[in-house]
Amino acid sequence: MAQVNVLCPQCNNVNQVEETLDAAVCKTCGTPYVVANAANRFNTIFANARCPSCTQGFLVNRYVEAAVCPNCNQPLIVQKAIDDYKVYNDRIAGFEIRNGVLWNYTGAETAVVIPKGVTTIGTGAFSDRKDVISVDIPHTVKSIDGSAFKGCTALEAISFPGSIQHIHYSAFEGCVSLKRLYIPSSVKTIGYSAFEGCSALEYVRFAGADTKLDHHVFCECSALTRVLLPSNLESIPRGTFSECSSLTRLTIPNGVSVIGEYAFWSCEKLSYLSLPESVEFIGKSAFAYCENLLGVNIPFEIDEIGEEAFRECRSLRRVCFESYCTDIGRAAFAGCIELQEIMFPGNMSDLTLGESAFEECSALKSVNLPDGYTVTLGDCCFAGCASLSTVVFGEGIEVIPGGAFYGCEKLEKVIFSEGISAIIGDAFYNCKALTAIKLPESLERLSTRAFCGCDQLDKSFEGDWTFEADDDYSFDYMVRKI
Repeated sequence: MAQVNVLCPQCNNVNQVEETLDAAVCKTCGTPYVVANAANRFNTIFANARCPSCTQGFLVNRYVEAAVCPNCNQPLIVQKAIDDYKVYNDRIAGFEIRNGVLWNYTGAETAVVIPKGVTTIGTGAFSDRKDVISVDIPHTVKSIDGSAFKGCTALEAISFPGSIQHIHYSAFEGCVSLKRLYIPSSVKTIGYSAFEGCSALEYVRFAGADTKLDHHVFCECSALTRVLLPSNLESIPRGTFSECSSLTRLTIPNGVSVIGEYAFWSCEKLSYLSLPESVEFIGKSAFAYCENLLGVNIPFEIDEIGEEAFRECRSLRRVCFESYCTDIGRAAFAGCIELQEIMFPGNMSDLTLGESAFEECSALKSVNLPDGYTVTLGDCCFAGCASLSTVVFGEGIEVIPGGAFYGCEKLEKVIFSEGISAIIGDAFYNCKALTAIKLPESLERLSTRAFCGCDQLDKSFEGDWTFEADDDYSFDYMVRKI
């Protein structure tokens, strides 16, 4: 039940009673009184005041000229303190504040000044307020909770004080008029999708070194052109910059070890990218559909490139592996139609090329898999490479799988290394320019369809082989005659 202040008509002591009561008894002197009359007497004598020194509110006798603040013990003029409270109270009208948390804003002001003393802007406090243009946050605020300003489509400016420590999930999602962000060094964490869909956002600067990002923080910020990231960032999480279609270049800080899946997915204008030596893992589709990315060096420490990591990077011309990379995932570079050169160092460890890893790289002219390490090829790993003319297999390759060079119509020269034991399925299907090959002595299994559609190929070598079926393979194969 709500309580009301009353003044005892006998002893003048202040009591609090339930406002629904008709009568009550004074807790000090035991005198009975009418609650409504005692409440009116209280309101006639006492008033709310605001201390000019500590800015705290308190009750004061309006009929005295001066008083001492009960909070900071500073003297003050009573009437001025009462007037200050009225002005302040009028100013905070429209703010629902409880225990330092701003839960809701119902005011009419479009240039909002949040009152001092607020420590947290609560979940959804300004959500979908499409009339709010600017917000001034006081230095008392430490946290902006989830969806606090989500959908404030007219919000153009936000000023973060140095007290802010946490910006939670979707806090500014869909603020389509927000243009610039300065994140102070006090901010420790930024939650998922905090600025997702801020389609007018052009510039972001992190003043601190240690701010941590959750996933999709700047997803679909389609006007974003420049970002200065925290220098101690350890990872770029999933979808952080996905569909930032105006982002042209980005320097990733040294110390980042993981680039998460879809981190830069469909950043259509991204042309320059510097991967630091600290990067160890590139996730699924991390740079897929970055159609203007020209080149990439794979740093020394990377051991895995996720599936479709660079898929459809249609301007990518050169990939240089500087590392002991062991796993290039499925379709990692598929559809990179301008890719002309792949450079594998001779000192790599074991390497796995996933299914369709370089499929449809139509400008690729040669592939040289050097000696010195074991290479496992996935199905269709170079299928559809329409300009590929030369393939050199280094020692260490044991199986050429189905569809590995399917439809490489300009393939003229294939050099097989000793050590290859099987050519499976339709490995060289429809390689129309292939005229002659020399199969290695180590070859034990040869698919009957391995060279199907190679119309110019001299297949006299087939006389040395005999047909044999095997349930372990999806195609029938031949073995050497004894």
